[in-house]
Amino acid sequence: MFREGGQVISSIKLKLILVSNVRYKFTYTLLALLVLLFAPAVKSVAQTAYLPHYTTKNGLPSNNCFYILQDKKGYIWVATEAGVSRFDGTAFETFTVDDGLPDNQVLQVREDSKGRIWFLALNGQLSYFYNGKIYNQTNEKLLKKLNFNAVIVSFFEDRSGKIWFGTNKNIICVWDGETLFKYTSPSVKTQYANAYIHQDKQGNIWAYSTDAVFVFIKNNFVLVNDKMLPISYKTFFTAKDHSIFYLNKDGLNLKKGSETNFLFKIEEKLLNNNPGYIYANDKELWLSNNNGVYVIDYTGKAKQLLIDVDVNQVIKDSDNNMWFTTKNGIYRLPEEKERLYTINTSNGLNNDFVKSITKDQQDRVWLGLNNNNINIFNPKGKTVEKLKLANQEKYNLIKQITYNQKDGLVYFASDYGLGSVSATYPENSKVNHLS
Repeated sequence: MFREGGQVISSIKLKLILVSNVRYKFTYTLLALLVLLFAPAVKSVAQTAYLPHYTTKNGLPSNNCFYILQDKKGYIWVATEAGVSRFDGTAFETFTVDDGLPDNQVLQVREDSKGRIWFLALNGQLSYFYNGKIYNQTNEKLLKKLNFNAVIVSFFEDRSGKIWFGTNKNIICVWDGETLFKYTSPSVKTQYANAYIHQDKQGNIWAYSTDAVFVFIKNNFVLVNDKMLPISYKTFFTAKDHSIFYLNKDGLNLKKGSETNFLFKIEEKLLNNNPGYIYANDKELWLSNNNGVYVIDYTGKAKQLLIDVDVNQVIKDSDNNMWFTTKNGIYRLPEEKERLYTINTSNGLNNDFVKSITKDQQDRVWLGLNNNNINIFNPKGKTVEKLKLANQEKYNLIKQITYNQKDGLVYFASDYGLGSVSATYPENSKVNHLS
C-alpha cells in the first residue's frame, strides 16, 4: 500500500474518487494528487474530466432525478420521483409526503423573492418550504386557491412579485398573493399549453408555446406573429439582463424584447432526441438530451459529456460547478480550476491498474503498476515514460513507490523486492536492485 499523510491508498483502478465535501467548496484528498498536478490542461483531447456522481447510495431518495435548483443560501435542491432532497455539500436531507409534500413525484423546484422554495408536483398540487416547514393546501389557506387540475410546467415571478404559472393544459395563471387569475386561449390552433413565461427588460410578459408566441397587453394575452417557435418549455434559459436563449427547430436563438437573433445551427439529431433544460451564455450552449450533454460553442464545435446517459437538465451554480440531472442520480462537473481528470491507457499508460503514486522534483508523476511496470507521467507535455523492470516474478506488482529528495532516487517495492532508479530517468536509466 501507498501511505501518505496518515492516509492509505490501496489497490485502485485509475478512477479518481470524491471522498469529502465542504459546503459551497468541494475538496479532495491526496487521492486526487495525480490529476491536480495537471488540472490546468483541461482541453487536452485525451483527458477525461471526472464527474462526481451522487445516487441513493449518497442519500438521494431515488436515482430518477428531474430537476436541480440552487437557492439563495447555496443549498442544492434535487427533485426526484420519491421526494425532494436538500444538499449542503456533505449530506442530503430528504422531504416526502410524510413531511408535508402533496406528492412524492416532484418535477421542478423553484424559489421566489421571499425565499420560499416551491415544489411543482406531478399531481399538480403546489407546496413550498419556508423557515424549516413545508406548507401545503391543508395548512396554508392561500394554497387552496392554487389548484389548476393540471401539471405546472413553468413558474415565473415578475418584478412586481406576481407569480405566473404555465401548465400542460390551455391555461396560464397568475397569482398576486391573494387572488388567482386564469387565462385560456379561445383558438384551437394557438393554445397556451406547455407555455414558458418570461418578462423582458422593458417589463413585458411573454408566453411561448410550441404553437405560438403571446405578449400580455391590457390584461390579456395577444398573439404575436413569430415563426421562431421553441421546441419545448424546457429549452429556454433566462439571462441576467432579462434576455432569453432558446432552441427552435434550427438551433439556438437569443431574444431581447421583441427582437430575435438566430445564433447558430444545431444538428437535427440533437434537437430531436428529447432535449431537456439547457444552460447558455454568450460563449456556449449546454444541451442535455437522451444521449448525454453537448457543450456547443458559437462556431458549432461540440464536446460531449455523459455519453449515452439520459440527461434532463443542466445548471450552473454560484461556484461555477455544472450540475446534471439523470435517471441515474445527479452529476457535478467542478469549475475548471478544480476539475479532476482520469489518466489511463488512452493517455499512454501500460494499463489502468495503479497501485502506488509519487511525484519527483520535476513534478512528474510516478505510477507503480502491475506486470512489473512503472510509468512516469509528465503533466507539462502530457507524455508518458515507461520503465519495464527485468524480473516480472519479483516485481509483478509495485505496491509502494516514493521519491527521496536527498539522494534524488525513486524507490519502489513489491512483495518480493526493493529497488531504486534515478529521478532523472530516462536520462539516467540505471535500475538498482536492493533486495
